[in-house]
Amino acid sequence: MARRVLYNNTQQLVKILMKRSIICLLFVSLILVACGGDDEADHTTRDFTIDSNAVLTLNFDDPAEFETGIFDGDSSLAIEDGQYVIRTNNPDGASYLWGKNDTTPLKNVVIEVQATSNGGEKDNWFGVMCRVDDSDSGYAFLISADGFWAIAKADSRRGLDFLETWKESKAIETGNKSNTIQVYCVEDYLALYVNGEFVADRTDKSFDRVGGVGLLAGGAEDQQVEVRFDTLTVKSASFENKPNTATPSPEPSNTPTATSTTTATPEASPTEGLVPVTVQPIGN
Repeated sequence: MARRVLYNNTQQLVKILMKRSIICLLFVSLILVACGGDDEADHTTRDFTIDSNAVLTLNFDDPAEFETGIFDGDSSLAIEDGQYVIRTNNPDGASYLWGKNDTTPLKNVVIEVQATSNGGEKDNWFGVMCRVDDSDSGYAFLISADGFWAIAKADSRRGLDFLETWKESKAIETGNKSNTIQVYCVEDYLALYVNGEFVADRTDKSFDRVGGVGLLAGGAEDQQVEVRFDTLTVKSASFENKPNTATPSPEPSNTPTATSTTTATPEASPTEGLVPVTVQPIGN
């Protein structure tokens, strides 16, 4: 079920302070965070096998293609004029709203969608989720209208648990300009590309399962946020027997979190018609 998720206000404060290029000590959470800059994460070229045919293509012309609904504070998920539209004003605090399509659950995928922040605050966040299942959790790849990005584990009880906290990237078009978001969820490898440029990668084994695709958007308390998504495609992917050399997962945070419910790991869906593709950052 799609839902609004309250976002950790301390994490939102971290984002704001990082955007002001300040190194600060948050005594409440006892974590030191460095300001976000233009440096991108280290990246080693990865070789994938990607299905030449999309297993899912959504043009958002059918109300049944993605979850829709109206939520508290006039927040909503809707399909309008061939786009998936998320609107939220977050009256109860920093939060995000998301919906999913789980008609074709897969474990190893490449997801691509066009996203446009349509007015409202620039200090927002929006993006793509992979491996979303009935526990309402999955990996989230986020960007903001003021040029920042993050990778997180999204959970209906814990909000966002960051694997990569907010950093700035010149690959992201700011303001109301459209961005093409492309994400890789292949085994324990996670990668984010924006407008064809590599932004970051990370390894994590938390959600080792099949799942659907999600779209989300949010902002700080009382922020008016509207994000429009267009032309979503999902393709099957797998490794070409290459070693996993992405940035290792961080040590567990000391910040207390709720215990998530263990779910059974379903078998990955088989893929056919695979062709070799070498993925490497553009412009390096």
